[in-house]
Amino acid sequence: MNIFLTGFTRTGKSTLIQKALKSLEIIPCGFVTRAGIPNKDGSSEIYIHAANSSQFWESKTNRVGYRAGDGINRTGFPKVFDTFGVKILQNSKPPLILMDELGFMENEALIFQSEVLHTLAGTIPVLGVIKPKNTAFLNKVRSHKKTMLIEVTCQNRNELLPRLLILLRQELNL
Repeated sequence: MNIFLTGFTRTGKSTLIQKALKSLEIIPCGFVTRAGIPNKDGSSEIYIHAANSSQFWESKTNRVGYRAGDGINRTGFPKVFDTFGVKILQNSKPPLILMDELGFMENEALIFQSEVLHTLAGTIPVLGVIKPKNTAFLNKVRSHKKTMLIEVTCQNRNELLPRLLILLRQELNL
């Protein structure tokens, strides 16, 4: 089974995942996306990194998007998803693949989308975050037969860790 947390921005989805991984002492493969240092106008670049690497860098090699200073307008760089993002997923190994996060900047990254769906159908469990947006790709991830969605809100986030730990222990045979 693949477990995806969903919910609005800043509800604690990624924090919940990090707490679960720390509690289970798991270093996952897969990827994380992070915003770089904000520019003076509040805009920032978005970067993809291997989840099992402590090295985070900011270059055109791993820059998957740009967020304008208004925090709303975003531009994705599909070629980076289709090359660097695919490479990360193809090099992922057990026990767990992290996808933090899937969103709409991947809309035109068709090779990456295909690799994500291929990974979801595989034998290694996936733990991820998915934006609550309505796109063809995100809808495919949500409706995948091996996907379980858990909605995170500010009201329930503190109660979800025990449930997530149970699900992960079952999935990983811990």
